[in-house]
Amino acid sequence: MKTAVVTGATGFIGKAFTKYLLLQGYQVIAVVRKSSRLKDIAQERLFCVEADFDDYDDLHQHIKEANIFYHFAWSGAYGLDTA
Repeated sequence: MKTAVVTGATGFIGKAFTKYLLLQGYQVIAVVRKSSRLKDIAQERLFCVEADFDDYDDLHQHIKEANIFYHFAWSGAYGLDTA
């Protein structure tokens, strides 16, 4: 089974793409700030890793193997960076 990592999986594009990958039979490792935001698409092939941008240096401890990596996370989507 192919494994894809998706950062920003709770955002508009990231969530739609995560759903697509699951429909295509991928195992998906979703890197998110709050895993509860994916409870509506939870299934056995979806694994969540809760991490903020400051935690990305340690992702290798949670993700042992993947075939492809999609990066949709963006710090400018909210908060002080949206100015």
